[in-house]
Amino acid sequence: MFNLIVRPNKRIDKDLLLKGIKYSNDYLKKPVLLRILEVGESSNIFDNHIIYINVEIRQHVFKCKAYKCDNGKLDKSKLETVNASNEVVTLTYNVEWSAIEHMTIEKYHDLWPLLNYAFEQNNMVQRGNHQGFKDIKISTLKNALNNLEFKACTGANDDGTLFLEPYIKEFTKQK
Repeated sequence: MFNLIVRPNKRIDKDLLLKGIKYSNDYLKKPVLLRILEVGESSNIFDNHIIYINVEIRQHVFKCKAYKCDNGKLDKSKLETVNASNEVVTLTYNVEWSAIEHMTIEKYHDLWPLLNYAFEQNNMVQRGNHQGFKDIKISTLKNALNNLEFKACTGANDDGTLFLEPYIKEFTKQK
């Protein structure tokens, strides 16, 4: 058995991916098929704990904005539209650790919709769950999310910040 080497596309970040998904949801009236390839954790110098999720865009001909790259240097001041099908993008989430290797994900957290969906698919919570999660081990989170394939749409927080969520219902084209 072997594992794939996951190399995220540095030209597409979480924000650009979410804007591309929102465009697909709002104007093309369809969700975007994603698959989770890898889930990991890290801490930064400020002792913030971060969960990173590498997702593969499985949608055929998914157009997305990407940062321009000139001579190997990323220029975040310039954007271009690219076909991002089969590209890998890293999504990062700051999480609160309640104890060593345990974290809490409240219902209002940006990761909650995706994690709740994964737990429902793995029969770890009842369908229609509206509760947050306490004392989750990273291994439980990885087991639930790894290789999860889902139709993605976006939601928005009160401040307008976009977040990823699985789309359960089918989109209908408006006339």
